[in-house]
Amino acid sequence: MRKLLLILTIITVSLLIKFSGFASYLTLENLQKYRYTLEYFVNNNYLLASFIYILIYIFVVMLSIPGASVMSLAGGYFFKFFPGILYINFAAVTGATLAFLVARYILGDFIQKRYTDKLKIFNEEMDKNGHLYLLTLRFIPIFPFFMVNIFAALSNVKLFTYIWTTAVGIFPASIVFTYAGKTLYNIRSVDEVISKEVFIAFVLLGILSQIPNLIKRISKSKNR
Repeated sequence: MRKLLLILTIITVSLLIKFSGFASYLTLENLQKYRYTLEYFVNNNYLLASFIYILIYIFVVMLSIPGASVMSLAGGYFFKFFPGILYINFAAVTGATLAFLVARYILGDFIQKRYTDKLKIFNEEMDKNGHLYLLTLRFIPIFPFFMVNIFAALSNVKLFTYIWTTAVGIFPASIVFTYAGKTLYNIRSVDEVISKEVFIAFVLLGILSQIPNLIKRISKSKNR
């Protein structure tokens, strides 16, 4: 009964957010348009503004609402570099962890049936590469964030491993978006924040995270 109530609550909140048009406000255009008003509020209510920002970011990540990139830019602009990185990482990891827990303990059966084939591939990679596979998925920004949350929840990965790989894996992107947020007024599109050079750097990080596995495989082949 309690599980059913939780499921209904999550569905209700998700539908309310979807049909309220909340996601339509999380755009670069709106952020640029109202930046002075928001900046005034932040400067005069720093602690409250920080709390509201983190809370919204957590819900955005947890419910997979489009706008996490815009929220990251906002963090860099309103809270500056180091506090911005701290707020972004804390909120993103918390939101991802809540999504992980919901997927594992509440929506597990439903998700298992819907993504059987993809989950099989994911679990095979997890068995072979463990936490390094999760790091690779986090480093390279072509893998949907929410899908990694869900698939990890239905694998054998431990919660602590999931949390630290998420924190480390999203850190480079947090730095990039926080830094870009300083020049919010010059950004024409969220896509231009991840330039070709930055994307290549993320891919290289993903490749580097697999080096320990490569060394392990080479040493195993030599010992045979």
